[in-house]
Amino acid sequence: MRKNISISYILAYLYHSWFWLGIWIFYYLRFTDYKGIGIIESVMIILTILFDIPTGVITDKIGKKKSLIIAFLFTGLGNILFGFSTSFTTLLFSISFFCFGSAFYSGTFEAMQFDSLKSIGKDLEFKLVASKTNTYTLIAFALSSVIGGFLYKILPGLPFILVGMMHFVAMILAFFLVEPEIDSEKSSGFQTFFADQIQGFKELTKNIEIKKISLFLSVVGVVTVICSQTLNDLLGYEFGFTPVYFGFVTAVIYLLASFVSRNTSKLTEHLGEWRTISLASTLIAFTLLASPFLGVLSGTIILAIRNIFQNIFDVVGSVVINHRIESKFRATTLSTFNFVKNLPYAFAAVALGSAMGGIGAKMFAFYLGLLLIIFLVGYWIIVNQKISRE
Repeated sequence: MRKNISISYILAYLYHSWFWLGIWIFYYLRFTDYKGIGIIESVMIILTILFDIPTGVITDKIGKKKSLIIAFLFTGLGNILFGFSTSFTTLLFSISFFCFGSAFYSGTFEAMQFDSLKSIGKDLEFKLVASKTNTYTLIAFALSSVIGGFLYKILPGLPFILVGMMHFVAMILAFFLVEPEIDSEKSSGFQTFFADQIQGFKELTKNIEIKKISLFLSVVGVVTVICSQTLNDLLGYEFGFTPVYFGFVTAVIYLLASFVSRNTSKLTEHLGEWRTISLASTLIAFTLLASPFLGVLSGTIILAIRNIFQNIFDVVGSVVINHRIESKFRATTLSTFNFVKNLPYAFAAVALGSAMGGIGAKMFAFYLGLLLIIFLVGYWIIVNQKISRE
C-alpha cells in the first residue's frame, strides 16, 4: 500500500499539469464571447454537481483503482477534444467528458490515499500525505502555466492536447495501484446526497451566531467564486496580458498562494480569525474597485493581491466553520457550504457573462466591488459585533 502513496504523488502532479491555466480565456474567445464563456462555466459547474452523485455510487461498486482509471480516461479525452475544438458547440461537447472524469477523480483520489494508509494502520500520516500532495499540485500548476503560454503560441489547442496526454500517462500508471482492502467511503446516491445537504444546511443555521457567520462567508464566498472562476482571467485579458505573460503571472500567483497558505495561521494569531476574514474581504472589495484604472503592471499587482486575500479568506473561513460544527457533521457541513457558494454562480454565470460583455470586465469588477463594500458596511452596522471576538 505504500506503493499506492508513491504513485499517488505522481498521479496528482500529472492530473494537475493544466497547461491551459494561463491561456484558457484566450482559447475560449476564439470561439465565443463573454456570454458564451458564462454558458460554458455554468454547464461545467452544473454537470460537475450532477456527475458527483452517481459516480460516488459507481466507485463503491467497482473500486477506487478502476474509478481512477476511468477518471483519467475521460479527463484525457475531454482535454484532447478541447484542443481539437473548431466551434463553441464542440467546446460544450468536450466539457461533458471532462466533468464526468473530474467527478470520478474528486470523489476517489483522497479516499484512495486514506484507505491505503488505513489498511496498513498508518492513517495518522494522512495529513502529511495530503500536505505533500498539495505541494506537488501547486508545483504542477506553476510549471504547466508557464509552459502553456509558449505552447499556445505554437498552436492554440496544444496546451489542452498536452494535458490530455499527461492524463493518459496517469491512466496507465493507475493500473499499477493496488485496490485498498479497507473501504471507508460509501455513497447511496441521490437520496443520501440531498439528505446530507439538508443536514449541512441545518448545521449552518442552527443558532443565531452560526447564521450570521454563514451569511457573511456565503455572500463574500460567492464574490470570490466569481473572481476565481472567470472575472480574474477576463480582467487579465482586458489589462492587456499576452498568453505567455499570463502564464508567468498565473505561476507566480500559485507560488504566492502556497506561501500564504503555510503562513495564514501567523496572521490569525495576531488579528484573530474574524478580523482576518474582515480584512481580507475589505481588501478584495478595494482591489475590485480599482480595476477600471489599471494597466498591465498595476493589474498584475492587484490580481496577485486579490488572489492572496481570496486564499486567506477561504482558508480562515473554513477554520471558522470547523470550530463551530460538531465533528460528526463537519465533512457534510463543509460540503454544503461549498455547494451554497458555487450554486449561485452556476445559475447566474450566463447573466454574469452577458453583463461583463456589455460593460466590460473592468467596470463589472468595479460594480461588484461596490456591492461588496455596501454589504460589508451594512453587515458591520447591523450585525452584533460580539461574534468577532475570538
